[in-house]
Amino acid sequence: MPKVSKDKGTAWNARQAIAFLRSVRAHRLYAACVLVLVLGLRRSEVLGLRWQDIDFEAGRFTPVKQVQREKGVGLGLKDLKTESSQAVLPLPEFCARVLEERRELQELERKIAGAHWAQQDGHDLIFSSEHGGMIDPTGFSRTFDRLVKRARVRRCSRSCSKTRSSADRSRSPSLVSTMDVKRPPDRWSGGLLAGGANRI
Repeated sequence: MPKVSKDKGTAWNARQAIAFLRSVRAHRLYAACVLVLVLGLRRSEVLGLRWQDIDFEAGRFTPVKQVQREKGVGLGLKDLKTESSQAVLPLPEFCARVLEERRELQELERKIAGAHWAQQDGHDLIFSSEHGGMIDPTGFSRTFDRLVKRARVRRCSRSCSKTRSSADRSRSPSLVSTMDVKRPPDRWSGGLLAGGANRI
């Protein structure tokens, strides 16, 4: 029988995370992947982030919502379960930059969608579908796994970043200081318009 790698399911190290992020740089949800890895947020928390939760001037953010699917109801934007989950957290400069890029991309998607753009009042989601709706966490997980396979880095269970408490998250991750993932201008809009693997 084939041997199972002992590190299967464990967190990536900085080199593996950087290799993955370089591979997915042109994907429309690149910024979401960055937040999952750098900040250690759960995928439902990342998908529930709203622009009003981000304070770019102060360099911090406050996650208060998460996207969940309820049986018989569908996707919904729910409050995080505990007060500690809603703590004010530092926003590293690298994360702020990719979020600014995400905002530009979302505006482009909004213009392309035109009258088909639909987002409920008060949602103002950072990571929406190409027509403004919520993204299913399960669908995001599947996309994340496909991107991992394409990047040829080892697969790890659930989030590849270690689960961290609010206190741990308040410290700037060492991954940020070693990150060097540059934006490819020609491929950025191409990934959106070409479709295929870059769409959920």
